[in-house]
Amino acid sequence: MPIKLSIKELLFKLPFFYQRCFIISVLLFESLIQYLRCCYLRFSGMHEFNISSLRNDRLPRRCHILGSGWSLNHSFCTINTEKEFVIGFNFSYLKFNSPDLHFVENASYKNHVFSDNTALIYYGLRRHSVFENSIVVFKNLSEIKNNVKLISSLYSKKSLFIKDKHYRILSNESLEYCVDKMMEDHGYVPQAYSSAIGLIFFAYHMGFEEIIIHGLDFGGAHFYGEDLVSAIALGCSDRTENQHGEEKYKPHKTSLRFGEVGIQEMLALIKEKFEKKSVKLYSTPFSPSAEILGYVDDAKFSADS
Repeated sequence: MPIKLSIKELLFKLPFFYQRCFIISVLLFESLIQYLRCCYLRFSGMHEFNISSLRNDRLPRRCHILGSGWSLNHSFCTINTEKEFVIGFNFSYLKFNSPDLHFVENASYKNHVFSDNTALIYYGLRRHSVFENSIVVFKNLSEIKNNVKLISSLYSKKSLFIKDKHYRILSNESLEYCVDKMMEDHGYVPQAYSSAIGLIFFAYHMGFEEIIIHGLDFGGAHFYGEDLVSAIALGCSDRTENQHGEEKYKPHKTSLRFGEVGIQEMLALIKEKFEKKSVKLYSTPFSPSAEILGYVDDAKFSADS
C-alpha cells in the first residue's frame, strides 16, 4: 500500500481530538507558506483580491458557479448572464468567457500532467480573451505543487490572487467541525475535496441568497468532450447529448470516498447549514448532485430572473 494511503488510513482511525490537532497543524503550516508566497507576489506587483470590494447591496440575489461536468451543457442556457453573478474556474471559459470572476488554481512544474494543464489553462485564457472580459483570480497558493515564481510570471500583470485554507475531512465529527470553521472564514477561499466546494463557500461569504452550482457531476465526461486541446483551439460547440454511456462513467477523484465521509455528505451538510442562514444552495436538473442539493424549477427559475 502506498505510504500516502497508509497515513490516511491511520488518520481516519484516530479519535476526533487528534484529528482536530492534525487539521489545525496543517492549516498553520500552510498559512506560513501562504504568507511567504503572498509577500513574494505583492513584491512582484500582483495584487490581492478583496472580497469586500464586491460585497455590497448592488450584487444580484443569485450566483451561478460553473463546473466542468457534462450537465453544464444542459443548464447553462438557464443563466441570465446579464442580471446574475457568474463565477467560473479552470476550463469553464470554454462555455462562457466573460464571467464576473474566473478562478485559476494551477501553475506547476511538478510533472508533465501539471505542466500541460498549466500551459493549456493559460493559453486558453489568452485565446478566449478571459483576461479582458473577466476578473481573473489565482487561488491555491498554499499548495506546495504550485510554483510562486511561475504564478508571478504568468499572472502578476493580468490577475489577482486570493488566500485559501484547505481543510482535511477525516470523520463525521471532523466534517461538522470543518464546515462550521469554513462558514467563519471571511477573506479566504475555504476548501475541501474540490474547487466547487471552495467556490460555494466563497459565494456564501460574498452574501448571495441563492447559489447554484452547475456541472457538479462527480464524474463522467467534461462538458467540452474528450479533446481538450481541440476545444481550446477551435472552441466548444453546444452539445446536450450524453457523450458516454453509463458503462463508461468514471468517478472523478474528488468524489471518491476515503474513510467514512465524502463530498456527497459534505454537500448535504453545507446545504442544511446554509438554509439555517437563509441561503439556498441548488444544483441543476441533469446533474447527479441534484439528488443531494435539489434544483430550481426551470419555469420558476426563468420567472425569477
